[in-house]
Amino acid sequence: MDLSGFRIGELSIEMTVLLLAVILGMLHVLGQSLSGYLDRGTKWALGLRDDAPPLSITAARIERASTNFKENFPIFIALMLIVEITGKSNGITQAMAVTWLGARTLYYPIYALGSKLRPYIYTVSVFAVFTILFQLFTN
Repeated sequence: MDLSGFRIGELSIEMTVLLLAVILGMLHVLGQSLSGYLDRGTKWALGLRDDAPPLSITAARIERASTNFKENFPIFIALMLIVEITGKSNGITQAMAVTWLGARTLYYPIYALGSKLRPYIYTVSVFAVFTILFQLFTN
């Protein structure tokens, strides 16, 4: 699979994916913030947030999806930096970086909508991470 067109400027494919993942992370933060604001109102959003009213099911899912991203993203960042710094980039690390980004991009709306595909999409992202990790030891 030729991913050479999947680049922003002079960035490597892995660094392009990392940059796009940062944007995805910001969308997570904004989505979580907006859904909390819409559910809880301006008074809560501008206050100390000591007593948070419960979230709707969708807003709670968005919050959990965002938390899940924040838990997994540091691992992905580390892997992409190690691949870049060590020069261990290859077709597999590139394809798995793009796969991870695709899975994490799908995960957010699929979780928010309550789809039963959520654990499968998550598994794809975890598979991509382990495949990249394996490449670092074998490449």
